[in-house]
Amino acid sequence: MSFHSASLLRSQFAPLSQSYALGAALTHIGQPPLRFSMSKGRGEVQIIRRRMGPFRVGLISRADVPRDDIRRLAHEAQCGAFLLNPETQAGQAGIPLRTPSSVVELNVADPVKDLKAGLKQKWRNRLNYAQSQGLKISETGLNTHDGHWLLDMEVAQSRLKKYANWPTALTMAYARANKAQVRIFEARQTGGVIAAMLFLCHESVATYHIGWSGEEGRALSAHHAVFWRAVERLKERGTKRVDLGQVATDRAPGLARFKLGTGGTLKQLGGSWLVLPH
Repeated sequence: MSFHSASLLRSQFAPLSQSYALGAALTHIGQPPLRFSMSKGRGEVQIIRRRMGPFRVGLISRADVPRDDIRRLAHEAQCGAFLLNPETQAGQAGIPLRTPSSVVELNVADPVKDLKAGLKQKWRNRLNYAQSQGLKISETGLNTHDGHWLLDMEVAQSRLKKYANWPTALTMAYARANKAQVRIFEARQTGGVIAAMLFLCHESVATYHIGWSGEEGRALSAHHAVFWRAVERLKERGTKRVDLGQVATDRAPGLARFKLGTGGTLKQLGGSWLVLPH
């Protein structure tokens, strides 16, 4: 498919689900997505195809596809149906499946802006407290041979709290297909790790992927110090935006408060829709 200069520009800030980095990871595990140019220079869209019985379904996540393009994409991708998770309400089409969720995005593009000024007061107080505790915060990549304890912790946590997350194999594939684009930040106190966060980098964006904090880490607000150090280092690497992911005030109110306290912008997405092009 042809590239448009506008699509290249927009791809620098594409969400993880529309990034070339995720496409490379899926290709690495033998499930390559498709990329198509939309009409009228509207950029590209990445489609993940899956079999559901006799049907081939295309997943388009966090992209607004014009309605006049859907039938053409169905033909070119050979999909009998689409599951759309549009970026905005403008991309809504078809049969509604789920109400819109929201994500938090933190703009770190301004080289002189004092990011601390945007923090909520309670968040800033906890950060100052955590930074006074003598925590040692380190940054590493993901070992593509041995994995990482944080991935194992995430599997156990998701089973306990009954939520779905990325398969560990896909996170490992992301690290293998995108050299040095998985960044892990750990906080230690007296030698032991008490909190950690993992980010997936793609173009000019870093997406928060996994986090963990133990009892001591929570008592010391270590996650605040870990996140802040991560923002500083990611910005040094050229990151312009940090995507903190969805907020769920009903299921995880504490995590929602943490994300909103960073001063990021709350952005409502377009919900989930089933589209039958024909």
